[in-house]
Amino acid sequence: MRPGTVALVGAGPGHADFLTLGALKAIQKADVILYDALLGRDILDLFPTQAQAIYVGKRCGVHALRQEQINELLVHYARQGLDVVRLKGGDPFVFGRGAEELTILREHGIPYHIVPGISSLNGIAAQYALPVTSRTHSNEFRAIQGHSLSGDPSYWHGLATYQGTLIIFMGLENLPLIVERLRTFGAERRRPLAIIETASDGQTHLTRSTLGLVQQVGFERKTRGPGIVYIGANVELMDAQALAHYQQSEETADVIATAHFS
Repeated sequence: MRPGTVALVGAGPGHADFLTLGALKAIQKADVILYDALLGRDILDLFPTQAQAIYVGKRCGVHALRQEQINELLVHYARQGLDVVRLKGGDPFVFGRGAEELTILREHGIPYHIVPGISSLNGIAAQYALPVTSRTHSNEFRAIQGHSLSGDPSYWHGLATYQGTLIIFMGLENLPLIVERLRTFGAERRRPLAIIETASDGQTHLTRSTLGLVQQVGFERKTRGPGIVYIGANVELMDAQALAHYQQSEETADVIATAHFS
């Protein structure tokens, strides 16, 4: 029996409009699809009726399967001669476990290919007209994870004084500490900040503020879904007011916007 193949496929920010043509082709020919959380219903509707779809998502500390179990399934189904798609939110190699899955496939001699996706890094920001680079404001960005924080003062000094767009994945739980450390190590109080959360139904929620205001009044999450934090001058270029629903709070100067992209 010939071995099957595994495609590590990026699904983008979660809606079918953001799928690449390569991702769609991989999904349509799949025998088995192992898919993540936060993929919209319109993406799930594209799964072939004959394909076996297995949910392996991880959200808020609750894992449908451990990563080791996901790895085992990839190898198991490929060895049965099946074409397997590992469908991941965003891009497989941007703050995902794609590199770990790739290593396992190589160790077991499983043929594979990679279908890159639109990363949430810029895909989510684009929905709110937030450019991560701009010639007029900041022409570079740095992306970090906020789940486990370094204690190195030089690390925080570098982040606090960074003049590009700072993008923080998985940082909402630690946001008060992150903001405190940035301010302690020199970040300006008025530095703009935007937080974009994604709910389980695909609806996104935007909070705009400044480091100083978040430090002073805190931040209240609108969803239990993941969020990305954008800090820097480019936040000023956002067009939240163009959305269908928004409100302005005079107490905190926050702009809270809600949008649904179907």
